[in-house]
Amino acid sequence: MKSEKSSPPALEACDDAELVRRFAAGDRLAINTFVRRWEHSLLRIALRIVGRLVDAEEVRQIVLMHVIQRPDQFAAKQNIGAWLRRCAINESLMCLRRRRRKVDHSLEDSVAMQPTDPAVSEEAELLAAALRSMPPDVRALLTLRFDEGLTVRQIGETLDTPFTTIQSRLTAAIVELRARMGATAK
Repeated sequence: MKSEKSSPPALEACDDAELVRRFAAGDRLAINTFVRRWEHSLLRIALRIVGRLVDAEEVRQIVLMHVIQRPDQFAAKQNIGAWLRRCAINESLMCLRRRRRKVDHSLEDSVAMQPTDPAVSEEAELLAAALRSMPPDVRALLTLRFDEGLTVRQIGETLDTPFTTIQSRLTAAIVELRARMGATAK
């Protein structure tokens, strides 16, 4: 195995497909680099959809295990990032279905949503409440755009949906989010 020969700085410069190819060829450091690169993003996506940190961590684990267990299947994928995000969304939606009850959305577990300024904290609580009240697929769309910073075209690629459809859904989601935030504030 050539796992000891790869240097982490060299691996950091590799794209996702190259890391998966290296892991499939036996380079164990490559999978560590790949996991570090994606673990936070996948957790954020899952947390926004499932609402509970423990469930989001499980979703992340499942998605990453797909790659670790069968790296040869993913090395040839055009856009591994889009595939990972889509898997995280699908697995999150399956998690919600498995629960079959109202989700206890404890987004306060999210490190990213712990502001110290009371005004910011109140705004964050309004946003979290509005997001919790939206359907999971809409939360996923908003998460990809605003938490993950994907462009509308990248979201379309991730969700295998036309660019124009994503644009209109995103616009409607933002309008709905604003309306819900206004209703929550009252």
